[in-house]
Amino acid sequence: MDAGRVARRLLLVAAFCLYLLWVILASQARAGLLLNEVLYDPPGADGDGEFVELIAAGDDSVRLADVRLEFCNGATPGDWELLWSGELALAPGALFLVGEPAVAGADVTVDLDMQNGPEALRLLAGETLLDLLGYGEGLDPSLVEAAAADDPSGLALARQPDGVDTDQNALDWFPATPSPGALNLPPFRAALRAVAAPWLPVAPAAPCTLAVDVANDGRDPWGAPLVLAVDGVPRGALPDLPPGQSARAAIALPGLPAGAYSLAIALLAPDGEPADTLTLPLAVGLGPLQLAEILFAPTSGGVEWVECLCREPLSGLEDFQLSDLGGTAASFRPPPLPAGARFILCPDPELLRAQWPALDPDRLLAASPWPSLANSGESDEAPGWTDGLRLDDAAGRRSDGALYRGDWVPARGWSLERLRDYPSGQNDFSNARDLERDPIVMFQHRHYLALTLSTNIGFPLALGWLVGDVWGVFLLGGLLRLVVNHHFTWFINSLAHMWG
Repeated sequence: MDAGRVARRLLLVAAFCLYLLWVILASQARAGLLLNEVLYDPPGADGDGEFVELIAAGDDSVRLADVRLEFCNGATPGDWELLWSGELALAPGALFLVGEPAVAGADVTVDLDMQNGPEALRLLAGETLLDLLGYGEGLDPSLVEAAAADDPSGLALARQPDGVDTDQNALDWFPATPSPGALNLPPFRAALRAVAAPWLPVAPAAPCTLAVDVANDGRDPWGAPLVLAVDGVPRGALPDLPPGQSARAAIALPGLPAGAYSLAIALLAPDGEPADTLTLPLAVGLGPLQLAEILFAPTSGGVEWVECLCREPLSGLEDFQLSDLGGTAASFRPPPLPAGARFILCPDPELLRAQWPALDPDRLLAASPWPSLANSGESDEAPGWTDGLRLDDAAGRRSDGALYRGDWVPARGWSLERLRDYPSGQNDFSNARDLERDPIVMFQHRHYLALTLSTNIGFPLALGWLVGDVWGVFLLGGLLRLVVNHHFTWFINSLAHMWG
C-alpha cells in the first residue's frame, strides 16, 4: 500500500475521532446560570404576561454580580437591548423569574416588551456570555447556538430537560405550555388537555359520557393510576402513562335534572391532590335554539342552509355558534325573535334569496366560516355518520345537535326536517293509532323477530329438506330471493331516479 493512501486513511480516521469528540463534548450539560423558559408571545396583546425564567444548572450554587439579560431584534444583528440587570445568588436547581406585572410570582417585575421571532436573547455576567437563545427562521449565525429554536405563538419556549445545555438551540428548546416559576419537566406532571360533552344534547335524567384527554407532561411515569373527579366525586381512573404520552378517558355521569351546569373536572394525583383542573360548561336538555331543517346536499349552483327554531324568546343580544364534525365553527347573533320563530343560517343569503325570493330577508343570517356539510362518505370523528351539526351558546353549552347520514335523502335538493321531538330511547306511536287497532299489524309488530327468522331461514330450510336439496333451496329461495326483493324495493331511492 503506498504512503499516500495510508496518509489519506489516517486523516479520515483522525477526522472521525475529532467528530466523535465534538459530539461527546457538545452533549454534556453546561452548568451555571442559564435561560430556562421564555414567553415572548403570550395569548392576547403583546406586552402583557411576558417572562424569562433563569435556572442555576448543575450541582453548585450560583453567585454572580452584574448579570445582564439582553434582547436583539433579528433584523438588526448586534444591536442588543438591555432588559434587566442585577446580582444573583441561587441554590443549585433554583429558578429566578423575570416577568411583567401580569406574571404572578415574578422575582423581578419589568416591562420586557419582547417581539415575535426571529429574535434572540442572551445572558451575560459582565462581558462573559453565559447563554444564548435564537428563535425563528432566518437569524444571523451570531444570534443562535448551532441552529435556531422554533417560533411558537401563544406558547412558551422551554428548555427540556431543565438546565441541560448542549449549545444547540433547536435541540434544547421546545414549545410548551407556559409554567413560570416551575420546572418545565418535573418528575411528576399530569395535564388535562380537553374535556368534551356528548355531541348530541344530554337528555334530563339520562346518564351520559364525557371524553377527557390527558397527558403525562412529567419526566417519570406516574407510578400509580390517577383518579378523574367531577365536582369532587371520583368518576373514573386512568392507568399509568409513560412520559410524553397522552390518552383519552371516559367519565360516566349519572342523570342530571334539566338546566345549565359548570362541572369542575379534576385529575387527582396519587396523594389525592388535584394535578390539573378544567371547567366544562354543560347543558342538560334542549337550549333556546333548535335545529329545525338541514339542507346539506343542494342542487348544482345552490347553497347549503340550516333552519333554526327559537324555543325561547331571544332579545337580540345572545351569541351562538354553529359547528360541524370537522371543527369548523361560525358565530352568529340572531335578531330579537319570539318563541316559535324561525330563521335561516347560510353562507350566502343573497344567493339563497335568488333561489327563494319569498324568504324574509330579516330572517336570513350569514354565518362564516361556513361549516361545509358533507353529503357522502363517513366521518372520522363519528364512524357510521357522514357529518353532524351542533348549536352552542356563548358559554359553550350545547343548545342542540344532530348527526346524519348522506343516504338519508334520496337526491340533491332534499332536506332533513325535524318533524317533532321524541324522548330519547322511547317509541312514540301517537300518530299511528289506526295501525295500533289493526290486529294483523300488531301481531307482526309483537312477533317481528320470530316471523323474520322463520320466513327467511326456517321455511326455506324446511322446504329444502322436503325436496332433498337443503342448501339449494336455502340459497335460491331464501338468500337470493331476499337480496333481489330488497334491491328492487330500494330502486325507488337509486336506479328509479335515472328515469325521473
